[in-house]
Amino acid sequence: MDIKTTIDPTGYFASQASHEMEYAIESLGILPHWVTKAEDTESIREAFDRQYNFGLFEFHGITINAKGVFSYPEDPDLYPIISMVRGSETAYFYQSAMVAIINKDQNIAQFVTRMD
Repeated sequence: MDIKTTIDPTGYFASQASHEMEYAIESLGILPHWVTKAEDTESIREAFDRQYNFGLFEFHGITINAKGVFSYPEDPDLYPIISMVRGSETAYFYQSAMVAIINKDQNIAQFVTRMD
């Protein structure tokens, strides 16, 4: 299945020095790679669960807007470092090892977890 990867999809990090953005991308580790290893029959969440082996804790009360900006009451917003679109799903990767998955076809608004 085709995957479209976008670095800094909101443009939030555009003013940072290139080495700072490279560090941010490297901080994501192998998580983006796991999207590419998803089987055709499984969702990104299922692929993460299969490959992570520590179980996925689902966070609640978080809002992900249309641009992928992560908001939680009384915390500063997080902007996606990378977005990956695979079929009807989009995975957003943030600082602090936060990951959000949006699935437009299955009427699932979001799944948010921390994977470190």
